[in-house]
Amino acid sequence: MEKMTIRLAVFDIDGTLAATEDTIPPHVGEKLRILEEKGLQIVFISGRTASYLAGLARGIGVAKSLVAGENGGVIFDPASKWERKLEAIPHQVVSL
Repeated sequence: MEKMTIRLAVFDIDGTLAATEDTIPPHVGEKLRILEEKGLQIVFISGRTASYLAGLARGIGVAKSLVAGENGGVIFDPASKWERKLEAIPHQVVSL
């Protein structure tokens, strides 16, 4: 059997990494930085804005995160400033 390698770790913020409306505790930030140092791509997801999540990542020292904000409506790479917005769900999908 082939050994699998984990390359991506996705985390919700509110109620998962931090209590709702609280910051991420320092010990959790330290663990996230360790995962990043080991080569994992860290992704933060939330209903909050992508800019909030990017600032949160920067504030805890995660340098190469990706963020998915606004309930997945915006995907953002703070390092390169690449952004993708979900404009609308195509009519064909909605009418299924």
